[in-house]
Amino acid sequence: MNDLLPSQLLEGALLRDKEFAWALEFFPTALNRAPTYGYACLGGQIWFSLEDDSLYEAYWLEAEATERVEDEPLA
Repeated sequence: MNDLLPSQLLEGALLRDKEFAWALEFFPTALNRAPTYGYACLGGQIWFSLEDDSLYEAYWLEAEATERVEDEPLA
């Protein structure tokens, strides 16, 4: 699917319009594995992908990164 990301991070991922999205049940695993490969989740939005291939954004839900606080661990 993508030669840039390790296959262990792509488990449960969908690629659409050059962006990856993970099925809800796979996201925690990918999130926990990311630091092992030097990646981190800096935020994002919640989207719903329906069977008819349409996408809906829960625009009222998002997670955005802030500056690292003092003594915050890297992982």
